[in-house]
Amino acid sequence: MQKLRGPILVVDDEVAVAKEHAELISELGYSALVLDDLTQFEHTLRLNPEIELVLLDLNLPGISGEQLLNRLRMLRPDVGAIMVTVVNDLQTAVRTVKSGAFNYLLKPLESSSLQRVLESYFSSVPRPLSEDSRFATFLTSSNKLLPIFERAASFATSDLPVLIEGEAGTGKDILTQIIHACSGRAEANFVQLDLSTLQEDQREADLFGRSEPGYSKSGILTAPVGTIVIKEPGCLSALLQRRLAIVLEEMRVSPASTPASSRTQVILVQTLPAPQIGRGSGIVAALRERLRSQRIVLPPLRERPEDIKFFAQYFLQKYAAQFERTIAGVEPAAMDVLLRHGYAGNVRELENIITAAVLLENGEQLQAASLPNDVLVGANETDFKAWRRDLILRTIAECDGNQTQAARRLRISRATLNRFVKQIRNVSQRPSENQKA
Repeated sequence: MQKLRGPILVVDDEVAVAKEHAELISELGYSALVLDDLTQFEHTLRLNPEIELVLLDLNLPGISGEQLLNRLRMLRPDVGAIMVTVVNDLQTAVRTVKSGAFNYLLKPLESSSLQRVLESYFSSVPRPLSEDSRFATFLTSSNKLLPIFERAASFATSDLPVLIEGEAGTGKDILTQIIHACSGRAEANFVQLDLSTLQEDQREADLFGRSEPGYSKSGILTAPVGTIVIKEPGCLSALLQRRLAIVLEEMRVSPASTPASSRTQVILVQTLPAPQIGRGSGIVAALRERLRSQRIVLPPLRERPEDIKFFAQYFLQKYAAQFERTIAGVEPAAMDVLLRHGYAGNVRELENIITAAVLLENGEQLQAASLPNDVLVGANETDFKAWRRDLILRTIAECDGNQTQAARRLRISRATLNRFVKQIRNVSQRPSENQKA
């Protein structure tokens, strides 16, 4: 049965290898389109909107597979990528997965491995929340994101500066790329400056430029036409932030007659700390006031329980395929733990949790016992004991009272299970406060 609407684009500079990969894809019941002329990559993507996946070689002449992956995410965020590499490039392949590729395969391709990864990809591709395909890279099932998408698309049509705020791991970088893709500047430059990685004097020079006798440096704000992303402006001193606010105010808005492709937009991206750390973002009033009307705040994962379930299943399928595990879903007790976790690192943290759990799980369902210890004990002691009691009783019931089997499933010794059961009985037999009265 055909699993996709259009072909898989096979990108490799070696014609024979590209054709061999295309034949493997065809034998598995998919259609393939071969591209060996790398200069036609972007043109091919535009010419074939039905393409849903790219099989992309990492080692290409003149341009790296990583660079093409970045171009793919900009031009066609609705299209997934599977990287193909040799063993000695494994570290780079893993890095591309962290940058947005779905998975990677080693050369020479084996039919069984290719089939497993393709089936995993097409079974896990979520239905986009927004009908606008340009938002496809922002994975979510939460309706809370729809007004944010609409706001971002609206800002993309102008050259007004935008402020995007959110905790780490909420998708701020992805949203900057989407705004760029939605704008008339999609073919122009996309430049970024992370101020948190620089010293204060270097921040000033890289932002505004510097001219001294015998030395001259252009700042990012004088960059050519396109989208300028400035990360962590809260790192700047109050003086430099006020200067930035003035520069943004004085940047002349292009006349309506100016083509969108000739405009420049500045996007500021600020990380908000998790609640337990504090609420100050470091942005002074002058800069915040300048951007008040063009501000987007991304909600944290803990405020989107539907996305916790969505991403848990999504990452489960992704890493089960990568680590060759046959795990169909998340058992209820494990999902209860995931839903109660705080996620200071948001989606990125949930991905790390599921990755570690998949490596430990040997069954057909992801068990709570496979989750990292810090996740299991992350709640307060009362919540944890209640969760542990429910997990033990539920597991014993599912094993028809067989405590040896239950202990094996919980990955604890029979003696430890007996001790927990005794504690549960003692608590249940203890008189309540009302009975004491």
